[in-house]
Amino acid sequence: MLVNSGSFIVILTAMMATFSAVVVYLRFKTKIMYGDGGNMTLIRARAVHFNILENGIPFLFLLVGLDIMGGDRSCIIYTGSIFVLARILHAITTYWLRPDHLLRAISYSVSHLVQIYLMFKLWLILCEKAQVLA
Repeated sequence: MLVNSGSFIVILTAMMATFSAVVVYLRFKTKIMYGDGGNMTLIRARAVHFNILENGIPFLFLLVGLDIMGGDRSCIIYTGSIFVLARILHAITTYWLRPDHLLRAISYSVSHLVQIYLMFKLWLILCEKAQVLA
C-alpha cells in the first residue's frame, strides 16, 4: 500500500500542475507559444516546471519503491518532507529571486542528497530481501 508515500505523490503532482498552469498562463499573456522568446518570467517558470519534473519523478519512484518494499514509515515521511520543502524553496528562489541565489543551490543539493540517500536505502532493502529469498 502507498499509505506513507501517497501524500507526497499528491503534493509533487500539484506542484507540477501548478507551474504547468503558470507556463500556460504566461504563454497566453505574452503570446509566445513556442520556446521562451527571451521573456525572463517565462524562462524562469519553465525552469521551475522542468526542474520539478526532472527531480520529482525519480524521487517519487524511489519513495514509492521504498514504501512498497516495506521501508520505515518515519524514513519515508522525513525524506519526503525534506525533499518537498527543498523543491518548494528551489521553486521560490528560481521564480521570484535571483537565479544565482545561494538558497537555490542549497535546496537543489539537499533534494539530490535525499535522492541519493533513498537510492542506498532502497538498495539495502532489496539486497536484504534477496538474501532472505536465497
